[in-house]
Amino acid sequence: MPNDEFVSPDEVFSSSGEHSKKVRLRGTFEWAPPRKQWIFNLHPAQIKLRPMLEKQKYRCAGCGMKLDNKIYARRVRYCDYYGRFFCQCCHRGDKARIPARILQQWCFKEYPVCDLAFRFLREANGQPVFNLMAIDEKLYDRVKALRVVREQRVKLVYMWDYVRTCRWADEVVTKDGNLKTMFTSLPAHLLRETDVYSLADLITVYEGQLLNQLEPIVQYGRYHIEGCEHCRAQAFVCEWCNSEELLFPFQVEKVRRCAACGSLAHIKCVAKNRNGICPKCVRLEQRRIRLTRKSSSRTSLTSTNDDSSI
Repeated sequence: MPNDEFVSPDEVFSSSGEHSKKVRLRGTFEWAPPRKQWIFNLHPAQIKLRPMLEKQKYRCAGCGMKLDNKIYARRVRYCDYYGRFFCQCCHRGDKARIPARILQQWCFKEYPVCDLAFRFLREANGQPVFNLMAIDEKLYDRVKALRVVREQRVKLVYMWDYVRTCRWADEVVTKDGNLKTMFTSLPAHLLRETDVYSLADLITVYEGQLLNQLEPIVQYGRYHIEGCEHCRAQAFVCEWCNSEELLFPFQVEKVRRCAACGSLAHIKCVAKNRNGICPKCVRLEQRRIRLTRKSSSRTSLTSTNDDSSI
């Protein structure tokens, strides 16, 4: 492995000589440049200049330029995304929404950010990287708009399983367009996940646009699936009452889906049975036990026959 060395921000790189044989690391022992990455830590909106500059070794967080001169020190700008001070060459004063403030405070106010952060947030705006259940599931409790959108997304994901396999969905035309096209026009992660968002998604939730986009699709999807012979053939019946009513997993207002086996039941039927044990899970477990016993019996019989032949 080649040796590595730090490169001063003021040094001009040369491709010849001894330095070219070493791995060049941008930065010094006093300063390292920020990276394009998602930051979930919440930084103070206002921070004292001198203590932070001392922490930064009196260098710009972006380019490493020395800021010990009083004139330079007075002209630095604070980046709310990285939580560091930058020189005016690295921070032109652009503002952006901060992911950490959205996820922790549901705050969509724009704050000053350095040029690197501004470009990164703009370029990564559509990346679905925020799993709200993993980051903070209580965010749904605090924000009604997220709860309402999540309910629509749950329905949407279940409906897409029916629409994408329906032989007639391609021919269904609503007043807003082709049904299948309405689904596929959405970002792919909205059809696969219920809790994953991009920064752009969170903004549209806040502004009410995402809900307005999902509601008609869910409405048309439900109307088609509940009336389509092909889709109805893939419906469920209640595991508790076994009524003739066809159930679908997107009917979240009246059905409950077993997380273990995927079967459906009326919410009211589940509530009537105090033990709450899924009947299908019981049947599957009983079947597993029977198969295990049969397998053990066959193994024992084979072993006995082998012994007698000896």
